[in-house]
Amino acid sequence: MQKEEVFRCAANQTKEKKPNLHVAMQSLQEELYYVWRKLAMWIITVHSKSNLTVFEFDTQKEAKEAFKRIQGYKILTEVIYFNDHSLVEA
Repeated sequence: MQKEEVFRCAANQTKEKKPNLHVAMQSLQEELYYVWRKLAMWIITVHSKSNLTVFEFDTQKEAKEAFKRIQGYKILTEVIYFNDHSLVEA
């Protein structure tokens, strides 16, 4: 969603001629959070008994629950990856 669309949506929601900046910023923040969640994944890397194992999770909650149960030396990492070339500058 483009910034202009967010401001238009905010203006329509508040029924004002001028967009309510607070509502527009909140809408933009929600949209950015949604995009960020689509680009993030959680990784647990475990070293145990001379083996290295990697687990992938879609949510922080899933990863933290698994992290508590997994035995061995472990690292919890949030990875943000950009597979959309329109988001990455050359």
